[in-house]
Amino acid sequence: MDTSPLARLGDRILERLAPKAAAAAARCYYQYRCVYRTSTCVNRESRQRRRVCHDSGEIYYGSWVTVGCC
Repeated sequence: MDTSPLARLGDRILERLAPKAAAAAARCYYQYRCVYRTSTCVNRESRQRRRVCHDSGEIYYGSWVTVGCC
């Protein structure tokens, strides 16, 4: 049985949304901190963030990434 182009498009959209839904279910958020070091910021404090996810009793921490100035 042939599927319609609209049904195939719907399947492709769901395939792309599934990982985002899983991340939302894992309860992820960002932690922020200010780090004093030599940087291009006027006050020499860089703003960093990392992703933290709680999934089935375990906590996963991402790497700290510089995102701007404090």
